[in-house]
Amino acid sequence: MSQGQNKLRETVFSELSEIIKSVSGIDTAQINTDAHFLELGLDSLMLVRINQRIQKHFGIEMSMLQFYEDTDTINKIADYITGFGVRGQRRVMRELK
Repeated sequence: MSQGQNKLRETVFSELSEIIKSVSGIDTAQINTDAHFLELGLDSLMLVRINQRIQKHFGIEMSMLQFYEDTDTINKIADYITGFGVRGQRRVMRELK
């Protein structure tokens, strides 16, 4: 990963952490970010809210099925947003400049 991609990943991760904390109260600095959301004690309603906020904040579409199966940890979501080349990534990159 290039230095620019690392910076983008850090920014995305930070923004995701804030979204998760605002919905659940969980401080991502205190947890295993590779743990499945259900292992962190997040219920289905919290996950729906987190998914909706991620979509709105980053300007991406992510089905709940994808959210539960493919991007089911904080690190996986950060990697998805960082590496996918979506509108949200471009928005974050503009803020980094």
